[in-house]
Amino acid sequence: LVAAKWKQMLDELASYLERHGTTEVPVEPGPHAALGEWVQQQRLKKVQRSLTEDQVRRLEKLGFVWDSHEHGGPKKTPGWVIATFDAKLRELAEFREASGHCEVPSTEGELSSWVSKMRALRVKGLLTVEYVLRLTELGLMWDGKDAIWDERFKELCTFRASFGSPMDGTAPDGGALTGVHVQMPQHLSEWMVVQRQAMRE
Repeated sequence: LVAAKWKQMLDELASYLERHGTTEVPVEPGPHAALGEWVQQQRLKKVQRSLTEDQVRRLEKLGFVWDSHEHGGPKKTPGWVIATFDAKLRELAEFREASGHCEVPSTEGELSSWVSKMRALRVKGLLTVEYVLRLTELGLMWDGKDAIWDERFKELCTFRASFGSPMDGTAPDGGALTGVHVQMPQHLSEWMVVQRQAMRE
């Protein structure tokens, strides 16, 4: 099934190449968004050595560019990103160690702004494969609010299954909560506040 899906995406890339004359598919909203994501994934997998030799050969047969920044592509990673990336990545790693995630709230100021800029630069094709890989390995989600919402919802379901409902005061078995209550993680509590506000609107 996985192999069939990979072949389907390769065929889509071949069709895109025929129409547009390039395998550089933009990672941005539009009719080719899924293909653009797939192209990025192949680059990451190449760095991670998780592509088979046959897959590499078939991609290269289409003229696949593994890193456009090394092939004279017009888009280059901004100098300020290169100069500050390692230091900012360490800050993000420290935040993740303390909070358990990479979704930096706006209250964190400069770090939150940096994360938002990394997402925007990736969409524009202005981050190298190496930078995308290092951020991905740290746990940064690239899909924006939908992916974050899914993750928080799963956390909420897990919390309720383990400790009961924080909203209606019921235990996992449906009875009333008794005894010592478990404190919900702050990031999950803040997310729930946002969801309630959205429902009222």
